[in-house]
Amino acid sequence: MATTVPAQAYVGPGLGLGAISTALGVVGAILLGIVSFVWYPVKRLVRAARRKPAAPAQSDPLPESEL
Repeated sequence: MATTVPAQAYVGPGLGLGAISTALGVVGAILLGIVSFVWYPVKRLVRAARRKPAAPAQSDPLPESEL
C-alpha cells in the first residue's frame, strides 16, 4: 500500500471523449458566465444612450417676434 505500481489501463474512445466533453463544458460555462457579466451592463449602457433625447441645437436663431 505504501508504494504504487503504474496501472496498465486502457482509456477507450468513450471515456476519452466523455472526459474531453466534460472539460470543454466546464471551460465553456466559465467563459459564458464571464461574458454574461460583462455583456449585460454594456447592453444597458447602449440602451440608455439610445433612449436619451438629442439636445436642441443652440445655434437656431430666434424668430423675429421673440426679439
